[in-house]
Amino acid sequence: MSCWTSRLAGAQQPVNTYYWTTPTGCIVIDPAADAPARSDVTDIFITHLQEEHAAGGRQFPRARVHVAAGDEYLCGGWAAYERVLTKWEPPW
Repeated sequence: MSCWTSRLAGAQQPVNTYYWTTPTGCIVIDPAADAPARSDVTDIFITHLQEEHAAGGRQFPRARVHVAAGDEYLCGGWAAYERVLTKWEPPW
């Protein structure tokens, strides 16, 4: 396994992208937007769906993406998030 650290989110909150080579290809965990692309990536695992942990997924168009069941609705974009967002009454 190798680790690559992105600094796009700032030095105080680096995002680590992990590459795990298997006999059948490579698994990427939390692909940051500037994570180096690899042609042998078969699967992407997102630990939690925040942009800095998932934006690099575009670099691996043939890979299967795996997210936690509790985060699946976030794959539907902002509209899906808005449907479940708690709306607080003023003054909050």
